[in-house]
Amino acid sequence: GIVEFQSKTSVVKETPWKFDFIRDMCWSSTLCCFILTTRRREIYLVNEQSLAIELVRSIDEQDWSSCTCSDTSLYLTARREGTIIFEFNLSIICTKT
Repeated sequence: GIVEFQSKTSVVKETPWKFDFIRDMCWSSTLCCFILTTRRREIYLVNEQSLAIELVRSIDEQDWSSCTCSDTSLYLTARREGTIIFEFNLSIICTKT
C-alpha cells in the first residue's frame, strides 16, 4: 500500500496499492502529485492530499527503471545497460489515452 507518515511512527494516511510493482516514484511540484512508474510500463499519479491513484498513461517503448521530473518534463531511464534518458512533456503524460 501507499502510506504517508508524519513522523517515524505516525501513519497519517494509507491506501491500498492494487497495481503492478512500483519501479520508482518522484514528486512533481507542477502537478502537485507523485508520479509512479511500474514494471508494466504504466505511469500513475498519486494525489498528495487524498492518496487517490490515477493511471494516466502506458509508455511501452522501454522497460522503465527510474524517474525524475522538472517543471515541464518527466525523465525516464530504461532497465538496460548504456541507457539514455528519455524526456516526456508533463502535459502529454497527463493527457489520458
